[in-house]
Amino acid sequence: MNYPPGELSADLRRSAELLAAGVGIEVLHLSFGGFDTHVNQTGKHRQLLNQLGGAFAAFQQDLERRGIAKNVATVVYSEFGRRPAENFGGGTDHGSAGPLFVIANGVRGGLHGDTPSLTALDNGNLRFTTDFRSVFGGIVRDCLKGDPSAVFRGITPLGLF
Repeated sequence: MNYPPGELSADLRRSAELLAAGVGIEVLHLSFGGFDTHVNQTGKHRQLLNQLGGAFAAFQQDLERRGIAKNVATVVYSEFGRRPAENFGGGTDHGSAGPLFVIANGVRGGLHGDTPSLTALDNGNLRFTTDFRSVFGGIVRDCLKGDPSAVFRGITPLGLF
């Protein structure tokens, strides 16, 4: 399988090999940094998002080729969001809301929740419209066949599948 160059691609290739080995792995966590840009953000984010997109496209194709894509759900998230306003250095500062992507066969695609307003801000931050715990609750219920209330009390799992 041809993955683009980079550490993320190498990590995803190894992940596909581990998953295909059938050793009972249920959850893998990978990290891909570099997005904490407070200055000159546009070019750096473009490069990082291209790398991210290429690596995950190759990973999904690899899972398909190995015949295991139906058993894998990939969640891509950031531990922090970004503020919508550009700062003095041509970047953005940490914010309270950010994107979360789920890549899987059978996933109900599209935007879940309302598009955040760029004008109705909370102290300069976007107001999130979908609680990330509801996304993970849906993954726990629908992919891991677990009880999401044992992990996320009071949260209604999002129906992604």
